[in-house]
Amino acid sequence: MAAGLELKLFVQRWPDLANVEGARTLESGAVLIRTTEDPWVEVLPDQGRFDAPWMQPILAVLGTDPFTEPYGWVKDGRAVPTEEDHLAAAPRHTPRPTIQELKLAEGRKRGQDRYPTTRLRRLKLDDERAMPVPLGAGALEFSTDLDVDVFEAFWKLLRRELKGDLQGTYGTVLAQEIATSPLQHEEETLVNTRHGSVLIHWFIGDYDVVGIYIYGPKPVNDWCWKHFEA
Repeated sequence: MAAGLELKLFVQRWPDLANVEGARTLESGAVLIRTTEDPWVEVLPDQGRFDAPWMQPILAVLGTDPFTEPYGWVKDGRAVPTEEDHLAAAPRHTPRPTIQELKLAEGRKRGQDRYPTTRLRRLKLDDERAMPVPLGAGALEFSTDLDVDVFEAFWKLLRRELKGDLQGTYGTVLAQEIATSPLQHEEETLVNTRHGSVLIHWFIGDYDVVGIYIYGPKPVNDWCWKHFEA
């Protein structure tokens, strides 16, 4: 989808791409251009980056900015489609990561250095608290993937709702452990709450996403779904 959008948006900005030799216009409006018979093209030692004969028809339309400037930026405008271009062409298109999302990812990378200490602190608190009774057979599952900033807001509400172990220091340290967990790591802990025992399981599949799984009685499950959907 994204590749098709790129092609279509390039054609909208440079309509002459459709007239390049070897070009084929698709039903979507995108244009595919066959530049050579063989996909493995030899670059001669004395050839510059843009000297190959097969590139000349495309360069005559695009120029070299889309290939040389920093991604998306040139002095006199954009060399590649903007985020606004993408969203206008396909409102359901998933945007590229924002600066904020990249900062969150970088923050998790840095936080991983603190993970061993944070985890040990949580395990020490485990030894000092009353251990919950095992989950009952009727425990229900709530699970979803949340962006880091959304998870932080959800966690604050969850602590306020469940109280018990999550209300004090244990809840704070557990949040820090989740926030600093390394990539592809998963862990779980059983906590006491005002609704009884609740199992909290998490998985870090990406730097800016937390996979959260909460197992507990129906009031907890109902609350989770209600606040997630809201």
